[in-house]
Amino acid sequence: MEQVLKDKEEEKKKEVRKEVGRSELRRGMEQTGQNGQEHKGVASGLDRGVRWREPAQGGRKGILKGSVAPALASGNTANAALVATSTAKEVSDKRVKAFRKGGLAASLAEIADEARITSFRPLELDDYRIVFISSGLRIDCILTLYSRTGSKNGKHTAITDSPSVSAVSYIGLQIFEHHHASHFSAYPYSTAIVNANQFLFIQPIRFLMVLPRSSISLQPDFTLDEEYMNHFRQFKSQEAHLAALVKAFNSQGKKGARNTEDVDDDSADAGC
Repeated sequence: MEQVLKDKEEEKKKEVRKEVGRSELRRGMEQTGQNGQEHKGVASGLDRGVRWREPAQGGRKGILKGSVAPALASGNTANAALVATSTAKEVSDKRVKAFRKGGLAASLAEIADEARITSFRPLELDDYRIVFISSGLRIDCILTLYSRTGSKNGKHTAITDSPSVSAVSYIGLQIFEHHHASHFSAYPYSTAIVNANQFLFIQPIRFLMVLPRSSISLQPDFTLDEEYMNHFRQFKSQEAHLAALVKAFNSQGKKGARNTEDVDDDSADAGC
């Protein structure tokens, strides 16, 4: 009998030790979590992304949220940036010529020249814009930006911003299609049958105009204010000219040559 009582007492002690161990483990985990909160960034999404900033190689003069781009180290990196800057200038001249001689109304060509992108209002992630894709005029939201490093055969690298649309090589985006009045749908006709959004990679030549964020309302659905809806309608009326000038822009260069800059690349891209 005495042995049975001793065994029961020992079992109780073991349970107490286990509970103490569990309590200590919980406190340790809670403390670790609290310590992590102290070091957690106060921002998320785009604001968090701005802590990592990588402007376009050919456009590092943009002022983003009041700050300039970090200086490049000397050597190959700086030399590559100089080459990219020169290339971006050439592409910009080619772009302006395409819009000015493409049959667009003069007022629209002036807007599309640089798409209202400047060093004080650089192109950046999460921007909304008016774009022309193979199926017509749309509004998009930028998800990714790429810039070609160095020469024409350089690699495409992810960037966060650019003060020149011509310094960007490719743009990853979500498409919003005009539905009625000033309303746009996140389920374009081409993907609506599978209840999916549409995502594309497009060339900068298809980017016509950046939209102020104040011009867009996302609640209860996607709408564009009347001022910028008028711009959309004006560009919409010029779709035939836009299709022709994009084709002419992409056909420039050596006869018979074909590279990634010359691909009309927005037709193989539907996403989910």
